[in-house]
Amino acid sequence: MQFLCPTHQDELGKLSDADMVSLWFDWMNQAALYYEEGDWQQSVVYSGCSFELSIIYLSQAEKNMQANACKNLSLSAMYCINALIQNNENHKASYVFAVVGKLLDNCSARQEKVSPIKRITSAFRNIAGHGEYFNNHLNFPFNRLDPQLNFAVH
Repeated sequence: MQFLCPTHQDELGKLSDADMVSLWFDWMNQAALYYEEGDWQQSVVYSGCSFELSIIYLSQAEKNMQANACKNLSLSAMYCINALIQNNENHKASYVFAVVGKLLDNCSARQEKVSPIKRITSAFRNIAGHGEYFNNHLNFPFNRLDPQLNFAVH
């Protein structure tokens, strides 16, 4: 599953960190507008692009910016997963969950025992807490998911 074509991925990789973060927020805001209207497909498009932009940002982030990159990755993935579930695409949501889980685990493994990245990873893995975590960081609409929802890691 891919949201950005390879050409756009390459172009986005050339942006400055500040430009990536600005574009990330613009796409998340657009996803929120569609989310609020119940247009899950368009919300998935924008949150998915934001999610993939976060992966690019994380891959290039200096050590002092990795926690911010992980936070952006987790927030965009939470929104994308939520919109996918609203759109009855649980298998795709499970895929996003697995990809992000692995990326966060890799970042977390390189950290001290207690770190912001470990807290972000823990918050991401707690599906029932996504709504609270998301709303602590972004003032966007977010439907709480079934606390029994569980994704198998691929």
